[in-house]
Amino acid sequence: PPLSKLRRELDAAHAAPGGTGVYPDVDAATEELRSTLEELAPLANQMENYYAAGAYTADGYTQADEMTARFLPLYDRFISAYDRLDAIVTDHYKEMRLAQIDAMHNDGRENAATFLELRAKARELVRMLRSGGHDPEATEAKIREINTLIEKLPAGTGYLVTYKDGINSLVAAVRAYNAGPPDPNKLGNVVEEFNRLAATGNNVDVNALDAKK
Repeated sequence: PPLSKLRRELDAAHAAPGGTGVYPDVDAATEELRSTLEELAPLANQMENYYAAGAYTADGYTQADEMTARFLPLYDRFISAYDRLDAIVTDHYKEMRLAQIDAMHNDGRENAATFLELRAKARELVRMLRSGGHDPEATEAKIREINTLIEKLPAGTGYLVTYKDGINSLVAAVRAYNAGPPDPNKLGNVVEEFNRLAATGNNVDVNALDAKK
């Protein structure tokens, strides 16, 4: 992975106004990840340069063995820290999204609330597969929840129609993945469909989904 790029992005986010102090658990997890990358990113660059220059032909892979012995435990730390930060950020995102949905319900903006719930359910569906699980029954239950939400939305035009079509494509990709043993290529298709769906969802005018009062 582009570790140096990730390190620069984390440093920039940390230094930006409001980049810290909002959620202490996010700050702590981010600092753990940054600390790991301070050691790991330079080592990864060193290894890349070592192999690119063909230096292993001169030392019989001696330095390669030394760098690998340092790299592997650091990379394990990186994966653990990255997953921890991802989980914490996801939890806070869910909290904010649920608060937003509740506010929409309170304002009588049922279609807007339903659309945001639909986007959240689609994300949950993909995370179920990416987390390493392979439970067709559970994913079908999630698909039923998604279909129930779709039925609540107006027919719509433009991006909303495209979004609904994208949901169907995502569901088809998920079912293709579930049809056999776990297949990385089929999981990749699921992720691609979700990314397209997410991009379309960003273009839907949520404020226009409910009739003006």
